[in-house]
Amino acid sequence: MERLIHFLMANIGLVIVYFIAGLFTLTLSLPPSGATPLWAPTGIALAAVLIWGYRLLPGVFLGDFIVGAYMMDLNSPAALTLCVLFGFQAALQAGIGRYLLTRFGAWPSSLMTGLVIFKFFTLAALVSTFVPALLVVLVQQHLGVLGHASWAEPLMMWWLGSAIGVVIFTPVSLILFVAPQRVWHSRIASFVIPMLLLFTALVFILHGARHSEEEQIAHRFDDNVKLAHSLVERRLIMHRSLLKNMRAFFQNSEVVTAQEFEDYISDFAESESTSSYRL
Repeated sequence: MERLIHFLMANIGLVIVYFIAGLFTLTLSLPPSGATPLWAPTGIALAAVLIWGYRLLPGVFLGDFIVGAYMMDLNSPAALTLCVLFGFQAALQAGIGRYLLTRFGAWPSSLMTGLVIFKFFTLAALVSTFVPALLVVLVQQHLGVLGHASWAEPLMMWWLGSAIGVVIFTPVSLILFVAPQRVWHSRIASFVIPMLLLFTALVFILHGARHSEEEQIAHRFDDNVKLAHSLVERRLIMHRSLLKNMRAFFQNSEVVTAQEFEDYISDFAESESTSSYRL
């Protein structure tokens, strides 16, 4: 019973941390696609699975599932499928990462030598994140969320976003929580603080880029509205002019034959077409 309680508490704690980190990372999304250049929960989830084992994979799944549910309306089967997919790929990513690092001798390790550090980041950031990212893109194409010609950019965003999340947040989480603390805590000043400062600078840059992009979108929208208003106004003026001319034409004609009326309309349309061309 005690082990079950520890299992539940650990996974619930990870779900809460994952959800908070996910919501914060979503504030870094850039319009118009809404994609985020990094996904912090990926690094946190991998560190949790490295420290406390595969038993935290359910927490990874639920954390990403809840973030997806927060973003989408679950009334449709497609949205529910996507949320399940997001949770599965997050758990798969953390599971593959731990397996590869253990299989190739990069974990457990204090990451003291250059070769081990290179293997750690290559396997954790680049290799383990690729297959889950590819899986998400393929399923989204199958569901019709993505077009078959637009797979490359989403794949790169998923892959690199997860990789950057691992590079920044997995080492930070390991330094703060893994044992032996004497070895890892000595790196707080040399690694954690510079990495957090770099992340803070990145946050400010992304928020600035987002604000600038939103302003450009607003300006383009205003320009399009003004153009549409001008075109509609011109069409209304043309029709009002046609009605006035038709009234004058009928008032000054005792009898109007069908041919005369057709000729009149043709002349008016030609006149308006020439006027529009000159403008």
